[in-house]
Amino acid sequence: MKTHETSRRFDELDILRFLAALAVVFFHYTFLNITEFEQLPSYPILGELFKYGYLGVELFFIISGFVILLTASKKDWRGFVISRMARLYPAFWIAVTLTFLGIVLFASDIMQVSFSQYLWNLTMGSEFVGVKNIDPVYWTLQIELKFYFWILLILFFDKIKYIESFIIVWLAFSILEIYHLGHGFTHFALIPEWAPYFSAGALFYLIQDQGLNLKRTGLLFLTYLLSLYFAIEGAEERSQLYGTEFSPIVTLGLITLFYALFILIIMAKTTRLYHPWVTLLGATTYPLYLIHQKLGQIAYFLVGDSINKYLFLFIVIISMIVIAYLIHRYLELAFSRVVKKRLEDIFSKIRKTKVAS
Repeated sequence: MKTHETSRRFDELDILRFLAALAVVFFHYTFLNITEFEQLPSYPILGELFKYGYLGVELFFIISGFVILLTASKKDWRGFVISRMARLYPAFWIAVTLTFLGIVLFASDIMQVSFSQYLWNLTMGSEFVGVKNIDPVYWTLQIELKFYFWILLILFFDKIKYIESFIIVWLAFSILEIYHLGHGFTHFALIPEWAPYFSAGALFYLIQDQGLNLKRTGLLFLTYLLSLYFAIEGAEERSQLYGTEFSPIVTLGLITLFYALFILIIMAKTTRLYHPWVTLLGATTYPLYLIHQKLGQIAYFLVGDSINKYLFLFIVIISMIVIAYLIHRYLELAFSRVVKKRLEDIFSKIRKTKVAS
């Protein structure tokens, strides 16, 4: 794919990442936790407001579609594998280990985990082999891995220039999903209910990089309609699951807001939002997302019942952000460099072996 040279880093995405992660954190702490453990504090007013925080995941997927296509357009398949593994796995391994140790040391009477489960979780694909995630938030990473697989396949065959054709086919499976015509395997592999979000991000990148045309406009509008459909369907399912209304109007409004924000980003209307702390917030987002749910629950079981629940909420959120920063600053960065160097050496040796043979 031929791309325009640009030095723009899209710092606005760091803000969106952090806000999306924070929305998910508030969703778990003020709404979802009480549905899992009745001992955890209830926040009726905050819960009513932040019960829509789960839509931060949809925003994550739009961001991922944008960033992954940006990355894929500048790398071959080997570079893509190296960049993704060095980005995802170090923080993930650290988070899984901390969560496992937290459960074993402080919450083994409330939460169950085994060493074999821990080892399978380290692969990031434990649910693919029927092993439960130690922390439920990992499910989104398994969705991401499926998206990465298709991008990797496209790069392997050097067909990234046909990404729009792939998006058309992918969205066709999303439409089939609406009418329950998808096959079990295609539903598993093509994640049709999430495809519109990844596709929207990819299209936003294409429009920013190569310009707007009729095809991209039509495809983007289609992703918007499909995103609304699946988001409202998800809201209805949650209404039944949790016994409280998830307004389709609010859901529609938030999804529309996500698209509007990306339109502003690709039009360069948000560049003034940059500040040095924005990059720092973006860097803490991934470890924050990975550690907050189970470790936050464990923190309450340890000390929460002796503290005002609102004070505890404030303390635990700030603590998780600080821990996420420490993970990034003192562990993730160094670990990522090691993983990247190791993978580069492996691919270099493979190339040399092929040349020699």
